Amino acid sequence: MSDPLAWTAAITGAVAAAGAIVAAIGAWRTEVTARWQAHVERLRNDEARGENELHRLRYAQLYQWWHDMPDGPAWCLSAQGY
Repeated sequence: MSDPLAWTAAITGAVAAAGAIVAAIGAWRTEVTARWQAHVERLRNDEARGENELHRLRYAQLYQWWHDMPDGPAWCLSAQGY
């Protein structure tokens, strides 16, 4: 295989194959990174959503307590228990 054109074709084919492999690895890495970031963001949002739900429940409890409190001196007694 002393033909320079054959060598050029073989080298070009090898470089193209290596480039395709590198491109495939890059695409895979990009997809994995995007999926990981979406997963982390989902976990962070779920945690915040759960915390917000706890706050909403607590404020609803507080509002209900305030709304149901008796008037007058019994108010002081009921407030001490809370």
